[in-house]
Amino acid sequence: EVYAACLRQDMAFFDTHRCGELQLRLNGDTQEVCQKVLYFPVRFIQFSFFLVFNILTLLSANPRLVAATLSVLPLSLFGNLFLMRRLQKFYGRMQRRAEASAGMTQEVLGNIRTVRAFAREPQELQRYARDQEYEARILSQ
Repeated sequence: EVYAACLRQDMAFFDTHRCGELQLRLNGDTQEVCQKVLYFPVRFIQFSFFLVFNILTLLSANPRLVAATLSVLPLSLFGNLFLMRRLQKFYGRMQRRAEASAGMTQEVLGNIRTVRAFAREPQELQRYARDQEYEARILSQ
């Protein structure tokens, strides 16, 4: 459905969005949907059973341990939420960079005859290297 909607867009849409960007978004969105539909529910069920089993084990060993363990749980959850929000922002930046890089490489490779006709291979290689350097700097932050 998403691909069909993409194909129904007018030509102005394709003038403002590069082919590589659209390809990467389609592939990335497909992976994200699969992860949310399949991976997260399974992990939630695993975590729930793990938590219940551990609480029951602690109850049988020492009921005061349950209170001590559960008192730290909200702190852990807030820390996890904070980290997840930061990681989502980081992932968004990386997704945009990957889209730009894919769009640039798709454009160059799609027009390789023109690039070679004007002997622009070194400049395109430098542009790609700058793009990859920038991505590496974002990753290292």
